[in-house]
Amino acid sequence: MAGEFEEAVNDLGKFDLPYGREVRMEEVVYEGGMKLLRLRLREGNRHTVIELDPASAAEWAGVLGPWAKDNSANLD
Repeated sequence: MAGEFEEAVNDLGKFDLPYGREVRMEEVVYEGGMKLLRLRLREGNRHTVIELDPASAAEWAGVLGPWAKDNSANLD
């Protein structure tokens, strides 16, 4: 989690989402070399922070990629 144990934070990008929402993606490298993917979700004044290990990020990617491909015809 954010705080005294962080070694480095690398910005991976920011995406504007529908309805004024936003997500920021960061790679966090902790002492000892552990890396996590941090997602910062913002909806108005509400902020949610989620950190994913590589296995969890791969699971998300396995769902997000096919869903996006299947629904890409709906993009305007």
